[in-house]
Amino acid sequence: INAEYGGIRMLKVFKPRTSLRNSFCVQKAGGNGVNPAPLSFFSRERITVSHASFFSSEAASTEKKKVNMELLKELRSLTQAPMNDCHRALVSADNDIDKALVDLKSVVLEKVKKKADRVAAEGLIGVAVHENAGVLVEVNCETDFCSRNGLFETLTDNVAKSLLKNTKATDGDVKGEQLQSLTVPSMQITRKSSQKASDEQVSEAVNNVIFKLGEAIVVRRARQLFVQKGVVAGYAHGTENETLGRIGTIVSVSTEPAVEPAAARQLASQLASHIATNNVLYLSRDTIPKDLLEAERVRRKGHLDEAQYSSQYCLMEGNFSSSEEHGKAMTGRDYLNKKENEWGCKIDVAFFSLKAGDGIKKKVTDFAEEVKKQAGKN
Repeated sequence: INAEYGGIRMLKVFKPRTSLRNSFCVQKAGGNGVNPAPLSFFSRERITVSHASFFSSEAASTEKKKVNMELLKELRSLTQAPMNDCHRALVSADNDIDKALVDLKSVVLEKVKKKADRVAAEGLIGVAVHENAGVLVEVNCETDFCSRNGLFETLTDNVAKSLLKNTKATDGDVKGEQLQSLTVPSMQITRKSSQKASDEQVSEAVNNVIFKLGEAIVVRRARQLFVQKGVVAGYAHGTENETLGRIGTIVSVSTEPAVEPAAARQLASQLASHIATNNVLYLSRDTIPKDLLEAERVRRKGHLDEAQYSSQYCLMEGNFSSSEEHGKAMTGRDYLNKKENEWGCKIDVAFFSLKAGDGIKKKVTDFAEEVKKQAGKN
């Protein structure tokens, strides 16, 4: 506070009643009691306020608090968060590690939220089947390293199993609202001594995994397959896990009259493996969308052999090789006709297949240009 003459220093400034710039409680040095009045009126001088600072004894004492090193080590191990963030969270939580976990989670989620433009084009397809129903779920992340993390794999597997458990007797895409409303086993990071929650919604489970891995994670899409009289089998391709892969396929096989379920399931498994490993996209030539064929023809500048295209991407027209045929190649239609003759029945087949990251445009970074930009900033 600045005044015209030094006499103002005889006044002591107390806590403001309303606004720091307008009204003060003051008293004369050495006086008894408080005499509230505006400073300018009291001193008859021109008064200005140049700046102010505040001191909190509570904040000062917080800085002096000691962090329990064992708790710091445990918090770091649980979250893999930066040591400074762990230290700050424990100080703020007064060494209460459970509260520190909550604080750290909000910090990490806020950081990921600020980087919402990051592309999550890696990930896994979760495959879950049971008797006459099956589902595929795609969960995306930013890096291949993250997709191979056990926590990410568990999340994908849990969502697929939960969807299968709650699946309806319909085929096709699953709405996002249905996916987000599913409940899965809790992915919350807690101490071993703490009681772990049994279930949580998919959105909360995703946030808990983001907290641990620090990457953008999205449950992108899902498909389900149901057959009234028949069986469903699945296949995951691209990993060593039977239910998780870069490509996932579910196949239904129904017969009329019905055959032994084990035989039908074995056929469905053979077809699922073939479809996933050979990038089969359509059941037969007549199921290829006309607009897609036209777009492909334009892309190839008019040079599109539909028969060749069908043999490459269709199950019925493409080559099918079965281990029981000792490597003898035949089309998918030929193989199914052979099975129909063996079993004395008519076979109907349907399938869905998903590939992780398919259709997502990856952001290509020129590292040389990035280095130049960073150098320019400095």
